Amino acid sequence: MRTIHHQKHPGSQFFLSFLLLLSLLFTSHLSAQTLSLNEAYLMLEANYPTLRNADLNDQILRTELDILSLERKPTLNLVGSATLQSETIGFDGGENFPIDINIPLYNARAYGEVNYTLYDGGRLEARKALKSAEGKLGNQQLEVEKFGLRRRINQLFLGILLSRERIALFETTLSDIAERKSTVTAAVELGAALESEVLQLSVREVEIEAQRDDVKGTIARLVANLSTLTGQELSVDVDLELPALPAFRTITTIDRPESGLFQLQRASVMANETLIEANTKPVISAFGQVGVGVPNPLNVFDSGISPYAIGGVNFRWTFKDWGKSVKQRELLQLRMAQLDNQQETFLFNLNAGNEAYLADIDRLDRQIEQDRKIAGLQAEILIQLSAQLDNGVITATDYLTQVNAELRARQALQIDETRLVELQLNFLNERGSL
Repeated sequence: MRTIHHQKHPGSQFFLSFLLLLSLLFTSHLSAQTLSLNEAYLMLEANYPTLRNADLNDQILRTELDILSLERKPTLNLVGSATLQSETIGFDGGENFPIDINIPLYNARAYGEVNYTLYDGGRLEARKALKSAEGKLGNQQLEVEKFGLRRRINQLFLGILLSRERIALFETTLSDIAERKSTVTAAVELGAALESEVLQLSVREVEIEAQRDDVKGTIARLVANLSTLTGQELSVDVDLELPALPAFRTITTIDRPESGLFQLQRASVMANETLIEANTKPVISAFGQVGVGVPNPLNVFDSGISPYAIGGVNFRWTFKDWGKSVKQRELLQLRMAQLDNQQETFLFNLNAGNEAYLADIDRLDRQIEQDRKIAGLQAEILIQLSAQLDNGVITATDYLTQVNAELRARQALQIDETRLVELQLNFLNERGSL
């Protein structure tokens, strides 16, 4: 029997390998997490327990309005009473008045009663309007609370991004030290350098690795906090995206939920005006009773158990309130003026920070420019000293001193750049521009 051997063409094997590589890269891309700042805001708002009260507030408002609507229904009551008294009206008839009146000392009755308001002057509708205005305030208060929470997200985002930049700096420094260490080791083997030089480089290498690992721990903690706030399981290497921001010196318009809160507070105050007006109008209602009593409640001559019925109309109107409604309206005007002052104070405080913000931007801009110059100069010095260390002109101590100086300069630059972004994020967030 002949055995047929299949040989793989080199081109097809390369093609299969290429497809496998693409598949791995695609899978890696899908597994990578990306989280933008605005997405984190939305996740926080959905996950934060207090902010979930918005739906409950709506349900509570609907229930309260339903309860008020039920007041338009007739009231039905079953009433019973019994009394025993020491004396009562009695009249014995004589020759000229042959009728005897002798009401029993006991009295008992049981009846059903119905009451229905025919006209309330608009009181019920005014109370419902007031309840609706007050109910909307709760959800608007939740909108206001979001801004303090967003600042926490900003701090976590920038803390993670800054820590990652620090790790990149450590890695660059470690790479440079490793290169110098290799050169000095070769010089030691040739007898051109002391072994202590290599040990000094190794010690500094371990110190920087410890600092790098500590920063990695900080990143893990910050990501864990971010996961807790957003309610999402985030990996340590999650890709964080900041939004596109306007120029640093841009003063955006104020779009804070407090503006809506002040409007709703005004509406709530003005809803009381309608209720005050309704309370000055008359109330007309109808009533009816059907029951049984002993003696007959409607006939003094009937001392036995007797059914009875009664119905009618009630009218009530407070036509003189001695200026109470006038004072109530004056109180509403004072509360409106108070709200106006609160809103003006709120806007004043926000705008009062504009000049301070611009001054901080200018100060950080100048500082960053100086940081860049210092970092550049320190990098040039480090390049020169690295070459001198390779040539045995300086010691490892001299080189490491410059390594530390250059590392501090780059870290100072990163910190100030991050502070600049944080300053703008917080400023825009305070004005409601994110």
